Amino acid sequence: MAHGSNPYAAAAFGPEGTLYGAAWSGGSNIGTVYRIDPAQGFGVLHDFGQRSGICPGLAALFGL
Repeated sequence: MAHGSNPYAAAAFGPEGTLYGAAWSGGSNIGTVYRIDPAQGFGVLHDFGQRSGICPGLAALFGL
């Protein structure tokens, strides 16, 4: 699936009310980081490839 599938970790709300999360597969078949914005809807922020890491598995963190 191009947008990502199999969400792995809990999604998190960002300070502006947008929901962020990671999917274990999809995109280039190695995982994606996505956002769901109340105004703009769903969007892929990063599509993982062989050189940029694989299978994201951590929840989003804000304010660190």
